[in-house]
Amino acid sequence: MYEVDSNTASLAASSASPSVRRVARAFNTPSWWYDIRGMFLVTFAYNSTIWKQVSFFEGNLSESHLEVPIGNGSVLDMCLKYRRLRKRPTPGVIAIDVSSAMIESATKAFRKTENVTVQYGDVGKLDFSDGQFQTVNIANGFHCFPDPGLALDEISRVLAPGGVATANVLLNPRGLAPLRWFANRINGWAMRKGILISPFDADQARTLFTEHGFEIIGDEVRGNTLYLTVKKTAA
Repeated sequence: MYEVDSNTASLAASSASPSVRRVARAFNTPSWWYDIRGMFLVTFAYNSTIWKQVSFFEGNLSESHLEVPIGNGSVLDMCLKYRRLRKRPTPGVIAIDVSSAMIESATKAFRKTENVTVQYGDVGKLDFSDGQFQTVNIANGFHCFPDPGLALDEISRVLAPGGVATANVLLNPRGLAPLRWFANRINGWAMRKGILISPFDADQARTLFTEHGFEIIGDEVRGNTLYLTVKKTAA
């Protein structure tokens, strides 16, 4: 277990690009508020449930896995507990974030968990070797990547050939007019706070992945969420 030095994380974040620093500041919140805010966004913006997310992401964990961004660790923690309940193999996880507050919260959450390392990391400039990971999960994070194309290039680089990544992509609101109106209001608030860069159209998101080194092998739209499973194409 990596015991994070929050000062080191803060120093690393301070040398990042302005857009990354803005995201880091937006997520420098108490863990309890992150959970409340996150549940609100999952329910009303994503129009999803945490249980759908856990069942989706839990299936894509390996002995060499990257979790980006980790947030406060709540989703990964539930995935690992569900995995233990199902008596599935224990994965080896490196989890990264740009927010020192989130890194500190996640470190505390996994302080007694073997095979989970929490550290600072910018998805647009990953400090890992080519082909280092077998799997990558992007849980509730694609919408806050300042440069999604650059992020996907880096994720593709650190994935081994044939490696698999999953992402739940926040879509522009769909469905009945009152629900669309409410979701749009939430998205506008999240963008002003800096925790949302932009939602996507489903085809726009699919094109981003296929243009940046991935083949789509799983595709489901539920609510305002596109659940994508993609495989790195041969180098």
